Amino acid sequence: MAGLPPLGCLPLQMTLKLKFDRQCLMNENADSEKYNRKLTQRLIQLQYLLPESKIIYVDLYHPLLKLFTNPQDHGKFLTINIVFIVKLLTSFYRKLVCNICEEFY
Repeated sequence: MAGLPPLGCLPLQMTLKLKFDRQCLMNENADSEKYNRKLTQRLIQLQYLLPESKIIYVDLYHPLLKLFTNPQDHGKFLTINIVFIVKLLTSFYRKLVCNICEEFY
């Protein structure tokens, strides 16, 4: 289960809020963090109720926040880096889910 990314750093959000200095929106990011905290708490409860299950939480918020707030630390091709990370995570999830599914079928 993946948490929310820093929604306040998405270009669409900044444009809709007329944030022309391209700084992340704190209120939207606070909402993402609050949601992620609640999600992790619920997943812990769910894991307790389903001890035979494998529940995995992936934090997308903090790695993507670093990419959005410090693009200079990640090279000129930030967009390419984000696309690569998303593809990498998608591939990882697919392999993980397929491996877990194979255990049950």
